[in-house]
Amino acid sequence: MNKRKTLLILGNGFDLAHDLHTRYTDFLEYIQKNVNEIRSAENTRKIAESIMHLRDDSKTQNKTMFYDGMVDSEKVRYLEKNIKKVADSLNNDSDNTGIFSRLCELCWLYLYLNGNYWLDYFDKINNKYNWVDFEQEIQQVVSNLEQFIVNGNISDDEYRWLCVVLGKKNINRNGIVKNIIPKLLFGLQILTYLLEEYLIKESEKVVKNKKLESICTNIDGVIIYNYTDVFEKLYFVPNLKIYHIHGALGKHNLVLGIGETLQDNDVNRYTYFSSFKKYFQKIFYRLGNRYKGMLGYKENEPCPNENLRYLRNRSGDWNVIIYGHSLDVTDSDSLRWIMTHPLVKSIIIYYFNTESLNSIIANMTIILGKNLLLQKIDEQVIHFKSVNNM
Repeated sequence: MNKRKTLLILGNGFDLAHDLHTRYTDFLEYIQKNVNEIRSAENTRKIAESIMHLRDDSKTQNKTMFYDGMVDSEKVRYLEKNIKKVADSLNNDSDNTGIFSRLCELCWLYLYLNGNYWLDYFDKINNKYNWVDFEQEIQQVVSNLEQFIVNGNISDDEYRWLCVVLGKKNINRNGIVKNIIPKLLFGLQILTYLLEEYLIKESEKVVKNKKLESICTNIDGVIIYNYTDVFEKLYFVPNLKIYHIHGALGKHNLVLGIGETLQDNDVNRYTYFSSFKKYFQKIFYRLGNRYKGMLGYKENEPCPNENLRYLRNRSGDWNVIIYGHSLDVTDSDSLRWIMTHPLVKSIIIYYFNTESLNSIIANMTIILGKNLLLQKIDEQVIHFKSVNNM
């Protein structure tokens, strides 16, 4: 009988266990600190001088004077144009460290001058609850806007809430499509670039956690939902198959989005918000569903795609270990695929405390459905273990 292979699945709790400040609330503090620093005249001028070198008009000798002569609305349009220009060059340049630094400088100044829908909203949520999950909040906003477009109406409370979030007295379908969606999407792109900058700096502080060595050794594959390279830095094994399902730092392909919010019959009809969704971003960044090649298929099992038949030679049963992942429903597509895969015979899910266990069970109920979840627990496929018992 063949020995079972082991697949390790990692979420943000893995980074936190290595003393990294990778919560969204940590990022919000970083944003506020940097915006306050930009407010000083010296730093604003330094960034202004830097970005004006992007100007094509070589006849403009005093670029800072040119910038100072702009009103704020002109500066915002100029910055938006050049952020898109630099981002395009970032995607097409393999040696792009300097380009990414310039891009972040532009984003900081844009943020200082124009603010950001998402960050303003997240800050309000954080001040109220001392906690915010970016993707859950993005999903709530997008879902309500989609329902407004698809159904033509939402409840009065939802309408008033959207107006407050968007800073509008009223909203209508044309305004959402022509003005609000582009601004929300551009704001999300800026947020993603600055999040990557923050995590690159934060991941430099990583230290090994000896307690986790037991689950990071003797494994056959790793699927990582984090953007950081903590596992590779501390536990890397040559030839080990590692897949970053949401992109990786330094590659500028971070997936920061939501799951599908529309019913099946509306998905292909209403694509206004596709760019906010993880499936779209995975396609855009060429990430696709390559994680599905990790497990393979049994000899007598029909492949869902003829192109995957070569994976039959990877057949064999798997144990799955999940550490530090809340099993949030925004990742339901990939998580359900793994949990229901015919070669997965055991799933160990580590939880931090009773509150996190409650949340994990609630999320799994949504992902698998109550009956299937109970069945897999009865069949002793799914097991919950406290991190304190490692």
